[in-house]
Amino acid sequence: MLRLGIEGRQMELFNTQNNNYKGCYGVDISCQEWLEGWDFMGYRTDIYTHGFHKYPAVFIPQLVRKLIVTFSNERDCVCDMFCGSGTTLVESRLLNRDSIGIELNPLAVLITRVKTTLIDPQVLYNKLETIIKEYENVCNIDVPRFHSINFWFGEKVIEELVRIRYTIQNIYEEDVRSFFLLVFSEVVRIVSFTKHNEFKLSRSTDKLSGVFCPDVLGSFIKICKKNIVGMSDYVRDVVKETTTQIIMGDSTKDNGIQDNSVDLIVTSPPYGDSRTTVAYGQFSKLSLRWLGLFPENIKDIDKELLGGRSSVDIDDSIVKQSNTLKYSIGSIVEKDEKRAKEVISFYSDLEKVLRQTYKILKPQKYMCLVVGNRTVKGVLLKTDMIICELGEKIGFTVQGVLYRNIVNKRLPLRNSPTNESGETGSTILKESIVLLKKTK
Repeated sequence: MLRLGIEGRQMELFNTQNNNYKGCYGVDISCQEWLEGWDFMGYRTDIYTHGFHKYPAVFIPQLVRKLIVTFSNERDCVCDMFCGSGTTLVESRLLNRDSIGIELNPLAVLITRVKTTLIDPQVLYNKLETIIKEYENVCNIDVPRFHSINFWFGEKVIEELVRIRYTIQNIYEEDVRSFFLLVFSEVVRIVSFTKHNEFKLSRSTDKLSGVFCPDVLGSFIKICKKNIVGMSDYVRDVVKETTTQIIMGDSTKDNGIQDNSVDLIVTSPPYGDSRTTVAYGQFSKLSLRWLGLFPENIKDIDKELLGGRSSVDIDDSIVKQSNTLKYSIGSIVEKDEKRAKEVISFYSDLEKVLRQTYKILKPQKYMCLVVGNRTVKGVLLKTDMIICELGEKIGFTVQGVLYRNIVNKRLPLRNSPTNESGETGSTILKESIVLLKKTK
């Protein structure tokens, strides 16, 4: 358990905001469950706009909500340094907090922007009817010819996707257009030849047999209606006066957020470099190609994310900042020096992020990091302890670490950590919630 005595604070919040933890969140809970429960087994995770678009390793809304109400007050500013698909920002608006999110993946930025933008549901229903009518009349539209499009999509599917995209692009209102483009992105994923239970791009042999004939327009209409219902709930319950700022940027660098301006940081850094853990870039690649959002100056988004470039030495200064990291690197380097450098690169970037968080966080305020301890070359990397040690060097005070089971995250039971054919390992089944406080 966390060393900080937060139970009294939680009890107060439960008593004053009890209704926030019932109804749409899937289960009725007792006070004892609120105080002790962190796994959130049986809770719905697709409430409000949270279910708009699949994304790897997303935050559990209930976890974010509990952290926000426990460690901040209404009208505070909450920041997520790796906002991903925007769970923290959605919950902040629902809880009467302003929010800031930083994200480098263009698809995640689009998802977050759509999920946090209020749109009249009736406008969306009317526009959907217009899209369906115009779809029937679209013809002779040029097909995008990005690399390997025919490898991932059938010819008929490509034709139907082109027609849907064309009708959406004719929508004048930017927010409404983005709403439907996000649905389109989800459809792209569903009707492709890709395996849906993996984040790395690979084709499903079952879909190549000729039996796979997806209903492209039908899938689009179904997801649109589902998302409009989610938007209706969000518009009904959100605090309209709250603000959301989404920054497309690198969290290791200064993104223009004022020093000492943030009241709480709730974030979940990647568990490791995207090449060997969750391939956010690969997951997003086909959607970004169809949406025209793939950065022309970036060949591989995963290399731009945390630890993506291993231009460090074995004796990099970051290793000396954490005894836990130093011990782990010593064990890994005996087996594979190249992998050791990749691990060092990841923690070097993570330390830069911690320094940025220290700058923008107000004194006496908290940062909650949800992290997983992964294994590299058979060596357990205790990221939670490494963060604690790095944080103390920067100036944070460690308040404690809480452990929770991962029961909702969309992660495979096994993955290929070495990228070698046939070699697999167990994925992370537990998370650590690291609580740091800026005391000065």
